[in-house]
Amino acid sequence: MKHLTLLFLCLLLAAPVAAQQDTTATTAEAETTNEDCAPDLEQDVFAGDPFASDPPAEAAAPSDALTAAEQRVQEIIAQDGVHVVHFWAPWCPNSLAELKMEENWADLAAANEDVTFTFVTIWNDGESAAETLASYDVPTDRVTELTQPDYGPSDDKSQRRREFLGLPVTWIPSTWIFHTRTASWPSP
Repeated sequence: MKHLTLLFLCLLLAAPVAAQQDTTATTAEAETTNEDCAPDLEQDVFAGDPFASDPPAEAAAPSDALTAAEQRVQEIIAQDGVHVVHFWAPWCPNSLAELKMEENWADLAAANEDVTFTFVTIWNDGESAAETLASYDVPTDRVTELTQPDYGPSDDKSQRRREFLGLPVTWIPSTWIFHTRTASWPSP
C-alpha cells in the first residue's frame, strides 16, 4: 500500500510538469494541448453543490441507463477491497506523461496485487486504447481497460460525456479510489 500512496502523490505532482518537459512529442501530440484534457468551462459541469451529500454511485442512475463501462465498474467496486478507477485518453499529454514516468501505472499495478485497477478510456470517440496501454507495459492481466462511449465525435467537446456513474468527470487524467467492505464488523 506504501507504493500506491507514493505513486499517486508523484502522479499528482509530476504529471503536468512531465507533460510540459516532453520535447519529443509527435505532431499529433503537439497539436493537442492540455486544455483539451479539460472540459469546456463555458459548460456548467459543477451544477449544484459539490459538497452536498450525494447518494452512493450505485444509486446514481437506474442500471438500464448506465453504459457497459459503468455497469462493469459497478460490478468491480461492489467487491471487497481497494479499487482504482482511472479516467484517461491516449491523445491527452497528461495521460501519456503518467505512463512515461519512471514509476508508473505498470509498476503500481505490479506492486499492489490486492488492488484492482480499471482504466476507463474516455473522450476518444468510443475507441479502446488497450494497445496504447500495452505499449507502455501496463499489465493486461492486472488492469482492466474499458471504453466509455461519447454522444458523438469527441473532438466536438459538447459531445463528450461529463459524468460516470452519475458523478462528474471534469478533467483527464482523473483517478477515483474506492474502498469497499461488504462484510459486517464483528460484534464486540
